[in-house]
Amino acid sequence: MSVTVTSTELKTNLGHYLDLVAEGFIIFITRNGKVTGKLTSTISSSVDAITGILEGKLPDDYNANDIRDERLGVV
Repeated sequence: MSVTVTSTELKTNLGHYLDLVAEGFIIFITRNGKVTGKLTSTISSSVDAITGILEGKLPDDYNANDIRDERLGVV
């Protein structure tokens, strides 16, 4: 879930957008019509962060929990 806002809108209603980030939204910030920043929660697992970066590059049958279990040696 993401929202795109202007830097002026973000400045004016920062509390509202911080609440959205706490709910899991990603806020893209624009200036002069171009995305210049991204506001995200610091509460996310490293697997989720890497998965987001690799979105579209991972196989269709990718499952983060299976990969984690395999890496930890959980059978």
